[in-house]
Amino acid sequence: MFENKKLWAFIGGAAAGLFLRGKTARKIAVNGIACGMQTRDKINAEIQSVKEDAADIYEEAKEKAGAEEDE
Repeated sequence: MFENKKLWAFIGGAAAGLFLRGKTARKIAVNGIACGMQTRDKINAEIQSVKEDAADIYEEAKEKAGAEEDE
């Protein structure tokens, strides 16, 4: 009985199907997706901050280059 791989694959698949339909699997999935969305939002906010800092540095450098040309 332990040597029949097809039987064990079927039993494992059936058990996984039952687990995935349960409330526990749903809670795990919801928590995982929520965590992923929070992480995405934090990363997007950090990227936006870096973009704004880079734009500020660029503008300051542009002003300084213009001021040096005037001298």
